[in-house]
Amino acid sequence: MSTALVLGASGYLGRYLVAELAARGYRVRALVRNKERAEAPDPHGAPALAGLVDEWVVGDIRDPQISRGLSEGACHVFSALGVTHQKASPWEIDFLGNLAVLRDAEQQGVQTFSYASALGVEEGLTAVKRCKYAFEEVLLRSRVKGYISRPSGYFSDLSAIFGMAKKGRVLQIGEGTHRMNPIHGADLAAFMVDHLEGAPAVYPVGGPEVFYAHEIPELAFEVLGTTPRTHTVPFGVAEGAVKVVSKLKPSFQDTGKFILSTMSKDAVGEKTGNRTLREYFLELADA
Repeated sequence: MSTALVLGASGYLGRYLVAELAARGYRVRALVRNKERAEAPDPHGAPALAGLVDEWVVGDIRDPQISRGLSEGACHVFSALGVTHQKASPWEIDFLGNLAVLRDAEQQGVQTFSYASALGVEEGLTAVKRCKYAFEEVLLRSRVKGYISRPSGYFSDLSAIFGMAKKGRVLQIGEGTHRMNPIHGADLAAFMVDHLEGAPAVYPVGGPEVFYAHEIPELAFEVLGTTPRTHTVPFGVAEGAVKVVSKLKPSFQDTGKFILSTMSKDAVGEKTGNRTLREYFLELADA
């Protein structure tokens, strides 16, 4: 039985990676910061990991002791590791954290390293994107075969829009004329596990449906059966708000810039999977 190591296993994508690998008969080793939280239900609908993980590694990737020998005996590494809500910089997590595990994987003779990045990272408009792209460059030069998926966005990212719709009004930045095809975590996990052969590669990937941004809150209101009420916030106003909030909370600056950058241009990847956003919103409505 082959062992697969999953980094960031308690996040939205990480949970689906664990479930997909377990379903295919892999022995799963999972790195998490909190095992209790990982075994509990996920707020975005991703599976609880209780009963799916063969070996738990609990710790912070910023601890140099964690990555030493972490991939010993593993054939494949899957990384959904990246800054989310923890008090850390993307340099520490998205670049140095992944790099530490890659160096260990090289020493341990791991066959492949599959990394979930993001569409548009090569533009380098934010620290998160620069750090993700920097790691991509290192991975593609490694002797471990590197496979990079660049999703256009996750369904879980859009749960905030659905939450606003439930409260009666959605704030939309700009006119919503850019296009995107967000992907369900289960579809991306299956895509990543399927693509473990051939030369190292970069895959821009998205879900089966392409939306204009303004269509997403419209769909949320339709699923809820309520009257659409959308308030458009001009980009200039949103940029000003990010600057103000960033002065009060400096850690928000890059997050705010990342959000604005994803809402300013098309983000459409290769269509894959079959799970629809309507189905996801219906699940949220029933939760």
